[in-house]
Amino acid sequence: MREIPNKPPPPYTPPSSLTSLPQSILPTEVKEITEIASYSSKVLYKAYQNNNLDKVKFSENGFKLFSKVEVSKICAEYVFNVCRDVAREHYRQFETVAEPSWLVLAKRPQLAKAKPSDAASLERILNNKLKEVFGRRETTWTRFW
Repeated sequence: MREIPNKPPPPYTPPSSLTSLPQSILPTEVKEITEIASYSSKVLYKAYQNNNLDKVKFSENGFKLFSKVEVSKICAEYVFNVCRDVAREHYRQFETVAEPSWLVLAKRPQLAKAKPSDAASLERILNNKLKEVFGRRETTWTRFW
């Protein structure tokens, strides 16, 4: 038979390697969303004008020079990629598709408001979509009952 020692367990010492919690990948404030959307709209609009929207990448150096809020690189890169996808989807509805003459179909825009004519209008589109995606949209509800 095994004997159990008659002494208490050693005291618990928490690990000292985790001094701070890691930052979240998702932005937590509306200010962060608007700041990243502002930076992204300028870069993405310039890339769209150069027909380079599919190849544009996140630039950490450019964001550091422009950013006024503290967000992690991973968070900024993730939101930039979401902005790029939103911009691609928005601009895709204005593309003309070359089809054979016997297969002419009328392509209608899917409730398109307007093609962004500058970076500021693209920024408004990105802000609205990002706030919707991250659940930060300020909505006013009225009661009808």
